Amino acid sequence: MSTSSSSFNLNYNASNQITITPNSEYYISSGSCTNGYTISGLTTGTSATSAQTVTINNNGKTTGSTCTFVASSSCPYTAGTALGSYDYSGSSKNLTIPCSGTYTMEVYGAQGGNYGSNAGGLGGKVVATFSLSKGEVMTINTGGQNGYNGGGAASAYGVGGGMTYINSNAKGTLLIAGGGGGATAKAAGGAGGTGGGVSGNSGGSGQAGGGAGGSGGSAGSYKAATYGTKRVYVLTAHPEWTNATYKK
Repeated sequence: MSTSSSSFNLNYNASNQITITPNSEYYISSGSCTNGYTISGLTTGTSATSAQTVTINNNGKTTGSTCTFVASSSCPYTAGTALGSYDYSGSSKNLTIPCSGTYTMEVYGAQGGNYGSNAGGLGGKVVATFSLSKGEVMTINTGGQNGYNGGGAASAYGVGGGMTYINSNAKGTLLIAGGGGGATAKAAGGAGGTGGGVSGNSGGSGQAGGGAGGSGGSAGSYKAATYGTKRVYVLTAHPEWTNATYKK
């Protein structure tokens, strides 16, 4: 069932023995019956994650009963919780997914290098939603305005901004956002390119560096304060859980 509690009806008799099984990442938090029936052998709490057989006692009653068991999520986060943001640091970071669910990821490529009063082009932006499993590891590599992570080198003007990407140890590359182009003495740098695939290439070298590319999004409005960009991981929804199953 896809609700947090499951009920079943019993016709009156001496007793019923049933097996209850919470779904993965859920535990049995409570159980009760109407009309004076009681439950024997029920374990509740965060450790009650396995199948257990319990006895429903009618205690001499001559009417039926509705028994309800509640399964609660063991995930410590609620929908809409931001799990973290990752600015430029010069190295990749890892994030282990704490709960199975649907996650929204927002990725920005780095701004290109400035030159004089001309600003480097803003990096591309990509936003997407993925279904991820508990324990899955995300590798986060945020590009830098100094060209870190594939920005093209420059012999005279601003370097290209580095790309930003997210890799999953289970699914491979999920997102790449291209960096912006470096500025020159005559003009500001170009913006990051439009999104597409999931492979990235280093930017070309020249007097002004090209932004690292491959799967940059539309030109972003985000501008890093110094180097780098931001990525935010947000748990947007729990999956459709089957909280408890019952077998007579």
